[in-house]
Amino acid sequence: MMSEALEMAREDPRRDRQGRRNQGGSAITMFLFCVVFLGGCAGGNPGPCPPSPEGRPAVLTGVLSVKGSSPHAVLVIAAGEAGSYEVTGEMARDLLRNYQGAVVALEGRVIREAAHPRRGVFIAERLIAEGSSDAGDF
Repeated sequence: MMSEALEMAREDPRRDRQGRRNQGGSAITMFLFCVVFLGGCAGGNPGPCPPSPEGRPAVLTGVLSVKGSSPHAVLVIAAGEAGSYEVTGEMARDLLRNYQGAVVALEGRVIREAAHPRRGVFIAERLIAEGSSDAGDF
C-alpha cells in the first residue's frame, strides 16, 4: 500500500507521500477570501444619517396616498417634480383618514429631501387647501 502511494506521488507532483492531493494553495486562498469577506462585512458604514429635527419650511402640493402594506404603510404626498415625501407629524393620522386620494396643499417642514428612489420626509403642520383628485387644481 505504501509503495502505491509513493508511485502515485511520483506520477503526480501535486500529491503528498500518503497519496493525498496537496491542498496548501487553495487553503490559503480560501483563508484570504474569508478574511477579505468578513472584513468587508464588518466595515464602518453606519447607514443613513438621521434626519435633522429642524428641517426647512415648505409648502407641498400633491396627491395624498398610502404606500406599502401593514404594518409598514406610510402616508405619501406626490408633489410632482419636487418628488414624493412621507408625511409625518400630528396631522398624519387625520390626513390619512379624511384626505386620502385628494389633492392637498400642506405647510410644514422638510426633514429630508427627496432623491429618487428614496422618499423625502415631511412634517405636516397645517392643511392650507384641499381639492379632489379629479379636479386637478383647487
